[in-house]
Amino acid sequence: MDSLRRAALGMGWRGRLLVVRGLPGSGRSEVLRAATAMWRAEGLRVAPAPVGRPSTQVVPRTVLVADDPAVPADALLACRQPGCLVVATCLDDDVELPEIADEVVDLPPLGDDDVVALLRNDAGLDEAAVDALRSALGSWFGNPGTVLALVGRLTEVGRLVPVRDRLCLAHLEVPIGLPPEHHLVRCAARVGDPARTVLEAAAVLGGVDLADLSVFAGGDLAAAGRAVDALVECGVLVADREGRLSCCCAALAATVVEQAGPDAARAVHWLVGRHLLDGLRRGLPVDRAALADHVAAAAPAVADGGALAGWLVEQVAEAERREPERAARWSASARRLGARTDLLPLVARTGQYDLLREVFDEEAAGADRARRWDLAAAGMLAELNGADPVPALADEPPSRLAAWWLGRLPSWTPLPPRADDVERLVSTAELTAIYHALRVEPRECAQALRAVRNGRAAERFDDLVEAGGGGDVATVLEIVLGQRYRSARNSPPRLYQEVVRGYAAADWTAALRAVRQLESHGAGTSPPHHMARLVAAAIHATRGEWRDAEAWLSKAGQDIRYSLVRSTVECAVLGRRGEHAAALDLAWSTLRLARTEGARWGRERLLLQALQIALRLGNRDMAEALMADAEDLYRRDGTRLTRQTVLLGRGLLHGDLASAAEGVDVVRQRGHRPDLLWACQILARFCDDSRNVIAELRSISHQGGTEFLLPARVNALLREFGVPAVRETGPTALSTMDRQIVELIREGQTNRQIASALRVSEKTVEHHLTRLFAWTGCRSRVELAAASLDGRIPGVRG
Repeated sequence: MDSLRRAALGMGWRGRLLVVRGLPGSGRSEVLRAATAMWRAEGLRVAPAPVGRPSTQVVPRTVLVADDPAVPADALLACRQPGCLVVATCLDDDVELPEIADEVVDLPPLGDDDVVALLRNDAGLDEAAVDALRSALGSWFGNPGTVLALVGRLTEVGRLVPVRDRLCLAHLEVPIGLPPEHHLVRCAARVGDPARTVLEAAAVLGGVDLADLSVFAGGDLAAAGRAVDALVECGVLVADREGRLSCCCAALAATVVEQAGPDAARAVHWLVGRHLLDGLRRGLPVDRAALADHVAAAAPAVADGGALAGWLVEQVAEAERREPERAARWSASARRLGARTDLLPLVARTGQYDLLREVFDEEAAGADRARRWDLAAAGMLAELNGADPVPALADEPPSRLAAWWLGRLPSWTPLPPRADDVERLVSTAELTAIYHALRVEPRECAQALRAVRNGRAAERFDDLVEAGGGGDVATVLEIVLGQRYRSARNSPPRLYQEVVRGYAAADWTAALRAVRQLESHGAGTSPPHHMARLVAAAIHATRGEWRDAEAWLSKAGQDIRYSLVRSTVECAVLGRRGEHAAALDLAWSTLRLARTEGARWGRERLLLQALQIALRLGNRDMAEALMADAEDLYRRDGTRLTRQTVLLGRGLLHGDLASAAEGVDVVRQRGHRPDLLWACQILARFCDDSRNVIAELRSISHQGGTEFLLPARVNALLREFGVPAVRETGPTALSTMDRQIVELIREGQTNRQIASALRVSEKTVEHHLTRLFAWTGCRSRVELAAASLDGRIPGVRG
């Protein structure tokens, strides 16, 4: 833009031709639009360049713009009259225009920060979607035309899903491809054989060594070499120093693979597999795992499938201990080639539940009793990970357990252990332990754990009960089944597990990112979806973002199983409005109803919160009744979480310093940082010696990292003890935009002016200010400016 301003304002009376050159999609037209506005603001006349020779003298101080290849070079030269600036655009491979131009302005790729700002602030993408686009586009991530075209394409096909004020990428497991109209895709489409086979091989395999070009050349190596040179010349393929050819970005490879179709991909793998088989038969050193990969990916389009099926089974037996993911894929392909393999244990162990579809189709209807149980157990694990139920197995106990969890059945009946349990994929004792953990029935769960095969499950009893009490089915399954189970990547249980762990670590950014990813996955009706919404509401309530908290609450399910967690957040919202009596009534009625209906998720937290509210209102009778409930719960369950609740409750109700301090120790053992801050707030109310509380608060702050958004509460407590606020340190404490906002606030600029200067929305500025206030403990713009001038905000110039 500086070059364009200088060219216009400093052109004198000489006619000049300036050419803006860049790659397709590099933003040439956008630059001209912005420059046009700038020139007009400077008092210049701007008009389109005529396609032919100008019929009259051009008015002085005129800029003629040609963003159209229809304007020939001689017409542009004819327009280059005294007092006139002609500005045209061209592609980077154009030869004629740059030769006759007085000045050429090359558009470099945008920096990573600029593209991220464009996607997050203007397009509204969330962090995970931005990261996915960066991985898919590689070096093309700096090309704004390509980035925005891809965003438009993903929106058009339903891959970008609105979640609150962000767009999230759905179906994360599906590769991102370039739009079909992109010039790289058009260049790739014009390729004929044998280059077509080479291009498809590079896309399918992730790269092709030049030394192996003959495998895909179809007998004409010279023609293939010339075609590959042309593909490299136009940027479709790139070659590294080791002589390996690959597509210029993963998004182009995904498009090539999609357009070629599955048969072409299998054909590529079989070309390589056949080549490796020939080498193996000739006694050459061959990577057998790579050969198995290609044979598995080519199935069933392979010759002599029966012999290869047996060979694949042998490779599975060798690899299943050290590389179970690979072994599972090989086993599935061996089945397609006619072998009889038991795929179920490998799939459960690796989380690749999509491999079971053919197994269910082939076996579910005619299996014997023992096999039906194992198929149903595998189907249960797949369904809990987001797969469709298997109708032929619907009456089996494992299938019914999944149906209960997902809300299709009102109940599930535990089964007595069986003598043949040790041979089953999931035993009756393990099903029972899973059920009681998710029902938050500690005594029954502990009894069932005695008969499960994972000897370490009982050692993690408290973790198991807490996971069940939070609806974290992924952690429940991992503890009960041990190494025999893994959740599928990007499945609802895995994403919700990330939500829970992010919340416990007070990493709000990670937790909310996982919530948004979960929202874009599936129908949104499973327990992980509803519980994640309630966690998101709790996070926003903690941050003081009440409108967001209420929005997430409105999306969460109304089922009784969510009522205790929902009421905990609703009580915080009511408290913010000053409606403490209404909050206490809500908490009390919810606790009574939950006890009647057998709902247990989140009961300990709501009990303690209600006890605090009752004491704030001076309702001693209610506080005593709530404490009696907590004591009864502890006597019945005896878990770590109920012990924490009773100890902190005794501290609140009786001013029992020793119990409160012991409660803080229990929370610390759990590693739940928001609860630890809450416990410190309770202890601080009546602690005579503040040193331990101060040390704990400092520990919380120093462990916070860059996204722990509770320092305002920590610093408020420290100020009550007369201790200076704890400041986070480190070069990454603030983002670039955070620092810019602080510096503009010091200049006295309003939110609107800041948004204009940074080219973002006012809402984005407001969001950053909310984070800055929470992070620094400042309560106003003036205090924030003063803190930055005093050097109390790391990374901002004093």
